[in-house]
Amino acid sequence: MVIEELHFIVAVTDQSEFLRVEHEVWTGFLQTCEGFVAKETWIPEDEPERVVVMIWWNSMEQWKKITAEQCGEVDVRMGEWLRPVAHFRAHNVVRAVGPSPAAVIFASGRGC
Repeated sequence: MVIEELHFIVAVTDQSEFLRVEHEVWTGFLQTCEGFVAKETWIPEDEPERVVVMIWWNSMEQWKKITAEQCGEVDVRMGEWLRPVAHFRAHNVVRAVGPSPAAVIFASGRGC
């Protein structure tokens, strides 16, 4: 299992609409992708203009089947709410305990 971590800088006054559109557009797309497990969106208490998106994938191979062309098409649908990625990182899940999406997958025996 792998987790994709994306950070966006969004003015606090714009976050409600950004989050609505991002959920409609990107989450809607991701839910059609093979290997997509779950998605969470966080706003750090100490950085209220930072929006952190965590996306769980069954495998890196399934995640990387999404093409740059597909991403571009989804980005276009974001319209005026498209923001550049301020930070990106990928995490390999090596252990998960508790009610996180990764823990649920590992507990089911489907984990990597």
